[in-house]
Amino acid sequence: MSEVSWDEYWEKLKLKLAPFKRVSWEPITEEAQTSVHKSKFSGIPVVTRSGWPCCKNCNEPMQLFAQINSLDIPNEAKTPFGDGILQVFYCTNEEPHCEVDCESWAPHSEATLLRILPVEVDDTFQVTESPVKRAFPEISVVGWREQEDYPDTMELEDLGVNLSEDEIDFLCEDEVPFAGEKLVGWPCWVQGIEYPKCRVCEKEMNFIFQIDSSGEIPYMFGDSGCAHISQCAEHRNELAMVWACC
Repeated sequence: MSEVSWDEYWEKLKLKLAPFKRVSWEPITEEAQTSVHKSKFSGIPVVTRSGWPCCKNCNEPMQLFAQINSLDIPNEAKTPFGDGILQVFYCTNEEPHCEVDCESWAPHSEATLLRILPVEVDDTFQVTESPVKRAFPEISVVGWREQEDYPDTMELEDLGVNLSEDEIDFLCEDEVPFAGEKLVGWPCWVQGIEYPKCRVCEKEMNFIFQIDSSGEIPYMFGDSGCAHISQCAEHRNELAMVWACC
């Protein structure tokens, strides 16, 4: 390692990891309000006639963490969750502390809601102001940045890739895979590999989206945690969110 530059070492290592390379898409954002149908973090989403989703623990409206419209995704990404509007709601209330009471780090918490609405939602409810207490500011997604993503050392071990100590150190120091918010690619696990299983077929779900602590939303998952949203390849309405922290 000491005899070659960082770039040379990384290019050589990428050849070894090439069979497992994926493309991830980093959202390009700006703090601005946009149409309820557009991709965003926080703000005003598409709301159905049933009303703004509420936490089943405190019965208060939940924060919108993310809304991703498949029409806003680059064609190269090939609509990873299908056609529709992916929505992630999460209760951040601390009195009661719904995140703890409902174990929101685990799949299917009663203090979260994940769903995919049709792109053309007929049965909508007009909302001009967020009903959420201390609602986060709206961050609009204005584009996507393509990036090469590779699995972390734990996933590589599971995939049967033998790494030297230098290679392991390099990947850990270089923070592979990418942290931060991203669409598909490889999950940036904080602790261990944690792909949820579908409640219908019990098959391992596919990772589709990542939300990091204090990134596009001003919220910390525990101690610098990272959240991952997964979907069943066969049962597309089966979605799950998990997070872990340091």
